Amino acid sequence: MILYAFLLSMAMTAVHTPADKAFDHYVRKAYRLKDNAQFREAIVSLDSALALEPQEAQPYVLRAYCNYSLGNFSQAITDCSRAIQLNPRQDYPYLIRAFAISQQDVFTEMQGVLFHPDSIYKEGYTTRLEARYRVQYVADGVRIFDYARAISDLDKALEINPGCTACRHTRARLSKALGRYDLAMADMNRIIGEESDKAPYYVERALIHQARGEYRDAYHDLTTAAELEPNEPSHLLNRAVLRYEHLQDREGACRDFTKVKMLGGSVPSYAAECR
Repeated sequence: MILYAFLLSMAMTAVHTPADKAFDHYVRKAYRLKDNAQFREAIVSLDSALALEPQEAQPYVLRAYCNYSLGNFSQAITDCSRAIQLNPRQDYPYLIRAFAISQQDVFTEMQGVLFHPDSIYKEGYTTRLEARYRVQYVADGVRIFDYARAISDLDKALEINPGCTACRHTRARLSKALGRYDLAMADMNRIIGEESDKAPYYVERALIHQARGEYRDAYHDLTTAAELEPNEPSHLLNRAVLRYEHLQDREGACRDFTKVKMLGGSVPSYAAECR
């Protein structure tokens, strides 16, 4: 999961240590446990630290990280909100809270009527796949991810730290999911302008181009991704599907499908038409 990968890649800032040695011990222990993916044990240690110093913001941030990693999104949001209350000039709690919000479900009662994903597709979402990502069946209504609220937190994080690439990349992804393609494109253009050697960023921008019907531009970005990571079959697969379905380049698509199979990747059933 891309959001989880972002969290794992974040370098947490050094903790501010009060005079109390026990507090320092619990926090340092929690960092060690977090680094070993022992999130439950880290939370226990942080609970002890916060019992001693409940006005310190950083332990709440670390505990939010651990709760997010365990899928405890509501608790992660609560911890981030407390950290922001104590120190509103940190970017991390906004970032983690945005991740948690984007995973937590907002339940809308539909009085027994389920909103089918295909009807959302008709309302303007680009693909049925994207519609299904936004909406899932539940017993008593429809489950909608609150991306707009998450974007608001990412806006704040970027005000504090404009160089937060994880914040900008996540905002681009969520903006795309909401159909805000211009905003998503602006974020990806800035990221690629600063880090032009990362293939996943070109793939992300290609998806935005494709959502806007800019298939030739999407092709160029996928080609760049394939050049940067020539042994990654998914880039060639994405380009092959684009060629086949949107650029009417069947011959080029077949060449890409062949390369995908050579790299050990899977291809759609219609690739069998290639000879």
